[in-house]
Amino acid sequence: MENLTVTSKSDPRGIIILKVSGFVDASNINRFDEELYSHIKRGTAKIVVDCSDLQYINSMGMGILLEARQLAAKRNGDVVILNLPKKISKVFEILGFNEIFKLYTSEEEALKAF
Repeated sequence: MENLTVTSKSDPRGIIILKVSGFVDASNINRFDEELYSHIKRGTAKIVVDCSDLQYINSMGMGILLEARQLAAKRNGDVVILNLPKKISKVFEILGFNEIFKLYTSEEEALKAF
């Protein structure tokens, strides 16, 4: 079991910045799912997922990101990705996620997406 830390903060416009650190794997996938979806279920459909400290994300985690983006879009929002590490960026490219998600390298730019 690897460590997963998920913290969130809200900017003045109500956009959620969800910082994901460590490993998203089978041992903690439910927690990742709950942390991400809880904001959308409460009506906050504009989410920046900060991956700057993300070490690993398995295929289930990638699927959760995709489903969250689709649900957010239905609620006039989006899920965008901030500071994707190079090794995970390569996986995004292979899966075509770089064509689906908006990717940013600065929080300011990510927030401007909304």
